[in-house]
Amino acid sequence: MSPINIAHIIDCIGPSADLIQKLIDHLLVTVPEHTATIEKAIASGDAVTLQRTSHTLKGSLSYLKAEGALALVRALEQAGRDDRIADAVPLLEAFRAEAADILDYLRSGEWKEEINGKSD
Repeated sequence: MSPINIAHIIDCIGPSADLIQKLIDHLLVTVPEHTATIEKAIASGDAVTLQRTSHTLKGSLSYLKAEGALALVRALEQAGRDDRIADAVPLLEAFRAEAADILDYLRSGEWKEEINGKSD
């Protein structure tokens, strides 16, 4: 089962494989970067950066409608907003697992087959 919702991506940005590839290329770079920033924010007790970076990541992942990852990022954002850094540690670990599945799927190129099936 796909960890992302291809139909939602097509609804958001259209069926152009080139445009979807640009989105995916962007996510392949920014998701790991934002994850690293969140990790540093947790390690340093920086709730503001935790909240802001989680919010940014939430926006990026919303195109994929990857519900498990989105729920975790929302919880990370809320932990930052509430200055509950300790609560963010297990959330980040769970998010890393979700993100790894998503990024592996995006790198695999399997999404291209799904787009061809959804945009016909």
